[in-house]
Formats: sequence, C-alpha cells, structure tokens
Amino acid sequence: MLIYISILLLFLLMFLVSRNRQIDKKFAFVSICILILLAGFKYRVGSDALLYQDIYEQYPTLNQLSINYILNSRWGSLFVIWFSLCHTLFHDFIYYQFIHAIILLSSVYLLIKHYTKMLMPAILMFSIVQYLFMTFDLYREGLAAAIYFFSIPFLEKKKYLIYYAFCFICFNIHVSSFLCFFVPLIAKVNLLKWTYKPFLIFFVLSFFASLIIVPIVNLIPITSVRILALSYLGKGIEVEGMTFTRAIFVIVIYYFGIYKNIKFFNDKNILVLNLAYLSLLIETLQKGIPFVFRLNSYFSIFLVIGLAITIERYISVETNRTFYIDKYIKVLLIILLYSGPKILDYMKSEGTYNAYFPYVSVFNPHIISKREFHDINDYLRYDQK
Repeated sequence: MLIYISILLLFLLMFLVSRNRQIDKKFAFVSICILILLAGFKYRVGSDALLYQDIYEQYPTLNQLSINYILNSRWGSLFVIWFSLCHTLFHDFIYYQFIHAIILLSSVYLLIKHYTKMLMPAILMFSIVQYLFMTFDLYREGLAAAIYFFSIPFLEKKKYLIYYAFCFICFNIHVSSFLCFFVPLIAKVNLLKWTYKPFLIFFVLSFFASLIIVPIVNLIPITSVRILALSYLGKGIEVEGMTFTRAIFVIVIYYFGIYKNIKFFNDKNILVLNLAYLSLLIETLQKGIPFVFRLNSYFSIFLVIGLAITIERYISVETNRTFYIDKYIKVLLIILLYSGPKILDYMKSEGTYNAYFPYVSVFNPHIISKREFHDINDYLRYDQK
C-alpha cells in the first residue's frame, strides 16, 4: 500500500506547487506516465487481471482463431480479435498490461486536457477513485470506456456518424456500453434544466428496486446483458436502496460539480456537465440496483472533470500568484469529499482474491493464495457461451 500512498502524495505535491498552466501540464503528463508504469509492471494485482492473464497465456493466436470461436464467445467479437492479435504479437501478458494502460490512460489524459485548464486536481481524483478499478480490473470494459472517451469531442462537434462508429466498437467489446448510444438524446434533453427532480425520483425508485428489478431485467432482449445483470442481482439486492452516506455524496458532488458550474457553462462544457449529471443519476440507483455501477464506468470521469472546472473557479493558474492557503483548503475538501467513499472501501479491503494490496511487480513476482482465480477451471473456454 505504501507505493500507492507515495504516488498520491507526489501527485498532491505536484498540484500544490503548480503555479501556472505550463507547469500543471508537465506535471499531469508525468503523472500519467507514472500511472502507466505502475499498471504495466504489476504482477497478478487486481481481480479480473488474474482471469485475463491465465486466459491470455493459452489464448488462440490469429491463425488459430476461427469464425465459430468468435461467434460463440461471451465476449464482444472485436475484443476476441483484439485479444488474439495481442497474444499473436506479444506472448507475455506484461505487454498486454502496458498496451491496456497506455490506451486507457491516454484517453483519460486527453479528455481531461480537452475540457479543463487545470489538470492535476482531475488526475489526482481519478487516481484515487477510478484508476485501480479501471486499469487493474476492467480489461474489457476499461478498453470500451477508453474508446468511448475518444468519441466525446466528436459528439461535442455533432459529428454523430463518427461518434456512433465509436459506440459500435465499444458495444462489440463490452455490452455495458449500450447506454452510450442514447447519450446524444440525453444531451439534447439537457438534464441541467431538471436540477434535483430526477434525483428525487431515482431516490424513491431505489427503495422499490427489489420489488421490480428482476421482472424488468428478464425483459432485456440481449441475452448476454440479461445474464450479466441477473448475476449481479444474484449477489444480493440492498433493499434499503440508497444509503444516507451515498445520498450525502450525491448532493454534495452535485452542488460542487454541477450547480456551481451551470452559470459558467458554454457549448464546450455543457456536454460534460450533462454527462456528470447522468453519472450521479446512476450513483443514485447504485445501492438499490447493484449492476448499474458497470454503466458508470463510461460517465464517472465527467464528475471528475466537472469538479475540476469548479476548482478552476477557486484557483487561478493564469500567472504565478501568492499561495492562498484558504483556497487550497477548499480545493482539498472538494477532492476529499469526492474521494472519501472510495478511500473507505480501500480501508475495508475485503474479498478472497479481489485485492490491490500489496502491490507486486514483475521484478519481484510471487503468487499468494488470495490471488489465485479458483472459480473457473477451464480458462481457455471461459469466454465461450
């Protein structure tokens, strides 16, 4: 755990000493490089990483891959081809880790850079809340999310053909990206005009989720999506719906991430605020409907960007200025409010093999029992229906 804390403290120091945009951009680039290296050199760290590594070492190469194998896969067809291509070019899984980290973190960096003037606060929040899950676990969904991030500037410019081409690629990697197809409609509706009302509706729905969710899920026409949703529901529905802690989280983040920015919005960042709003709506249902958190992989990054826009209102990075301790305290409080629930999750850190701690690198590899994937005996056929 020490390596994670050290890196976060380094990022925090970079943020505190970033007195102008040029320094901020340089620190942000260095930070992304550090995160890529951390993910690339890890050894059997993360839950899904165990499965993908064990499968990768046995996976068919391109010349062994058949149409029948692709069509019968429970994975997206494009991901099967991509995974096979990578195994054909690089036999060792460490190369795949690097490729995945570079694609995902590059897309995050470019998206943040496109919409915010101050990068380090956004990267710091991303590092605490999303980085480990998306980079160490979500090898399929993380790839789909990365590709989706690349599509957002095209959506902003109303280049819908290119945007939907990206969505099609995402869907053929991981079906959880289906909601991305509806984002242009959501953007036109302009959720910002609705203020707090949808939150109240979703809040009430979360309490009744246990009564209606299973019949609704059974109506999903896409078999793979329906099976995935039912598998998460099988792990237990939290009948109490949204907890008090999550309600406070949604209210506070809505205030700082969206409400404080509405009067500053323009054609460029109104899309970001709408997607941040959508992310919070998903958060509102998350405790009542467990599987919806998968949908948030594509939208929670916009909460980070929305908060970064707010932080820009507190601190100017236009020129070198005297250090205003009160401003930085406010900023750190915003970061803490956003990161607090995830920090508590890390502190509890329960599970049989879903662990990020301790960090183990390829330079000192060792396997401990909690990092063995025991649930699947036939790794090679795991991705088959």
